[in-house]
Amino acid sequence: MWSYVWAFLVVLAENLIPAFGPPTWLVLVYLTLSFGLEPVILIPLAVIAASISHWVMAHAFRRFRPRLPQKYVTNMTNLGAKLEKRSHTMWGLLLLFMWSPLSSSQLFVAAGLMPQIRILPLVGAFAVGRCFTYTTYVLGAHAFSETDWGHSFMSEMTSPGMLAIQTALVVGVIVLGLIRWKPE
Repeated sequence: MWSYVWAFLVVLAENLIPAFGPPTWLVLVYLTLSFGLEPVILIPLAVIAASISHWVMAHAFRRFRPRLPQKYVTNMTNLGAKLEKRSHTMWGLLLLFMWSPLSSSQLFVAAGLMPQIRILPLVGAFAVGRCFTYTTYVLGAHAFSETDWGHSFMSEMTSPGMLAIQTALVVGVIVLGLIRWKPE
């Protein structure tokens, strides 16, 4: 029982890291393979923990907005207005949060910096998508955990290339606020 409480807290804390944290699915694979935690219990707990963390992170960045340069805040507000005004764009955002292979932390940071964007639907889409992806990764990891390819894949998750992708995503959030989005 306590193992699952600790796993919940680990996933909760790990998802509060806005950049350069390990992917949650990798943490879940580690927990199931190293500690024998049951995926049927662990995956729903992880989805709940990650969803709570991203909701908190988005709202924390929303509260952080007044400390950012006014020009940046204005640009992100204008972008948020553009996204909200178009219903097909909002559906695209929901799909992005549901199925994106990109790090979700930067997506939630960007959403938090746009005051018009409703966070709760994004968290819901994220949770639905993670039910599928966490299940796929955790159960798939059992299938090839003992193979040479499996070991190589796991070592790549901390490679310079993966760190470069995380850096690019952080830069992407910054660049979004530097673009002069025209008000709607």
